Amino acid sequence: MNLLQKGYAMDFILPLIRTRKNAKMIDAINAQLALGKGIDEILESYLPRSYQRYFSGFIQILPLEYALENCEVFIRSKKENEQFWIKQVIPSLMLLIGCFIGLIIFKNYGIDMMKSMASSFNQEIQWLDSMDVALSLAIALFILLVFMTFAVCISLWIPSLMILITRSLSSLVKQNILCLMISANFAVYLNCCLNAGIATVDSMHLLQKMNDHCVVYAARLIEKRCKKGIRFDQAIQISLLDENLIRFIQLSSYVGSVSTSLTSYAQFSREKVESRIKNYGRWLTLICYVTIGSLIICIYQVLLLPMNIIANL
Repeated sequence: MNLLQKGYAMDFILPLIRTRKNAKMIDAINAQLALGKGIDEILESYLPRSYQRYFSGFIQILPLEYALENCEVFIRSKKENEQFWIKQVIPSLMLLIGCFIGLIIFKNYGIDMMKSMASSFNQEIQWLDSMDVALSLAIALFILLVFMTFAVCISLWIPSLMILITRSLSSLVKQNILCLMISANFAVYLNCCLNAGIATVDSMHLLQKMNDHCVVYAARLIEKRCKKGIRFDQAIQISLLDENLIRFIQLSSYVGSVSTSLTSYAQFSREKVESRIKNYGRWLTLICYVTIGSLIICIYQVLLLPMNIIANL
């Protein structure tokens, strides 16, 4: 890729990168070049699958070297995001699931056993009923937290689910994590189009050919609104995009520095996503620690229950 950016032809580059492992692939590429096929068309089928997802879209608006560079940037960013999620959220999620299992076991066995013991001695202990209700509420809360966390994590790999969750959350929580992630990717894609000299309205049609379903969906909505005669700076006001991105684009359209604004927003948005994920992981950990502490107190009270029953006889 560095050689391409320096202006070297592919015929010069291929022999330089030839090794025993890729010799057959290089020979196949040379054979297709000899038949008159373009390197853009040939290279896509030989790229890793992770590259193909982005290359097919970028190659339509950028030269080969810059298309490959942007593919590498997106793939690196995606891997960093996945590693960040695994590092920040997964440990808290596993702790949350462990607390959830502990609550269920204690409620179904510990509380029921103590109630049976108290009734066998004709004793009525009201705090056991209160503890049972509190445990039921805690279990319901944990089910909600586990479901929400799993849904957000899974949506990272299922674009249609991400769109559905983002649209649902946007009406309740502005600037939610998924909305910020989609907006950051949309800003980068749009910036690539603008840097290639493509008009903003025309870029919406081109973005629909990208292999990013969330960006495609947003671009399709914006294009439909533009066709209805709505100005672009107003057409981008959709629930899938962050309000700050809309303000960045609206302000920069008057100032004349759209590309700089989009780059700044993408960086700002990704930093905000990382901060939100860290805070979410900390809150999950705090809830788990409070639950564990409360559960220890409850178990201690239950262990003292037989002695209290005997003392009251």
